[in-house]
Amino acid sequence: MAAANRAVEAKKQFAEAIALESACLARMARLSPLRSPFAASRSKSTIGKALQLAPRNPRVLLLDAVNAYEGAANGVEKDHATGKLKRAVAALEAERQDVVHVPGWGLAEAYIYLGRACLDRGDTVAARDALEHALLAAPEFAEARRLMTKITSG
Repeated sequence: MAAANRAVEAKKQFAEAIALESACLARMARLSPLRSPFAASRSKSTIGKALQLAPRNPRVLLLDAVNAYEGAANGVEKDHATGKLKRAVAALEAERQDVVHVPGWGLAEAYIYLGRACLDRGDTVAARDALEHALLAAPEFAEARRLMTKITSG
């Protein structure tokens, strides 16, 4: 959280850092609601600011989707968040197609979250597809390997 705060202070319009700050606040709110009573609402306003600054930034879209998925209380909210995850994956894939792009983070992570969402819905075929994409993006990604083993071992 402190690193995200420093990044935001250094560059007030740095949408990715603002989105990371929002993710940290959302996690704080889920882990300790009594210690951080305003973290959830602050997280929502912070991700809103990041989306306003960079509505097409793939990593901002990913962090918004992750926050939505992890905070989903029911199937309808999870389905909505899964749609956001799919849009984030599409944005990350499109970014990867750009001519020369500075390496960015998020593609393998987006596929992991999409794979988890598919597993939660019981769609092992789609989950496996997402995890295979994660492993293509990051072959040594231990979490992708662990989830793939979970699928293939039954």
